[in-house]
Amino acid sequence: MKAKKIYSILLILVCISSTTMAQKENTRPEFGIEINPGWTLVGIKDSDSSPSDVDFTADGHTEKIANQESISLRMYADFDKEGFIFSTGLWFSQKKMSLLNIDGSYRGASTYDVAYFQLPVIFKKQIDTSNERVSLRLFAGPSIDFKFSEKLRGPDFAHFWNLSRNRLDLDPTRGRNGNGKAVKLFNPLDVSFHLGAGLNYRLSDDFQLYGGISGSKAFFNMINPKLRFKDPELTKVREELRITSGSLTIDMGVLFRL
Repeated sequence: MKAKKIYSILLILVCISSTTMAQKENTRPEFGIEINPGWTLVGIKDSDSSPSDVDFTADGHTEKIANQESISLRMYADFDKEGFIFSTGLWFSQKKMSLLNIDGSYRGASTYDVAYFQLPVIFKKQIDTSNERVSLRLFAGPSIDFKFSEKLRGPDFAHFWNLSRNRLDLDPTRGRNGNGKAVKLFNPLDVSFHLGAGLNYRLSDDFQLYGGISGSKAFFNMINPKLRFKDPELTKVREELRITSGSLTIDMGVLFRL
């Protein structure tokens, strides 16, 4: 966890210093707004399938039901220097998931909606084509993701929401955590890497359309590291359960200069 915090701090410093350098170049920034429909790609590793009736600190086996549709919004500023572009801004991203928990003879599913603000540090390359109005853009770079919302959609048959909220009244079997109080289910921080490509169509010197496709991969376990299971020694949720997210999106937007 210490290394992850250091990595996040370094990304923030890179973002601030890169923005300052871009401003010193006196480049005229290009602003962009995109809407990005797509899918959340959830990865789950759960190597311990012990049921809670055998080991009461166990949580059974968890797996993904299906990738969920999601939508993102990106607002950013591009600083161009000889075809290489530094980009930063504020992105909004949804990470949705449907999970199935198998605990002995019990099977239950739940759907969770998690939303993040993302601070991107993106590097782009613009490549001209034979059509002077059309150019190809490739981009890659990381972002720091700050969770601002988490919601349960429908009933909590997978038990994780009741566990995190310490709802023993609703779920006598799995509704008590080791914190002894309600805590958030999902990690408040993540780090993602983004990769994408698309085409710009220039309508004028100061306005162009953009369309493309992009993907991302997040690296932190989405389960809140402060969430502890129900044993009296306050054992954390079993480390064998690891949930990570990614995305695949269709990118549509406009770019303009003021």
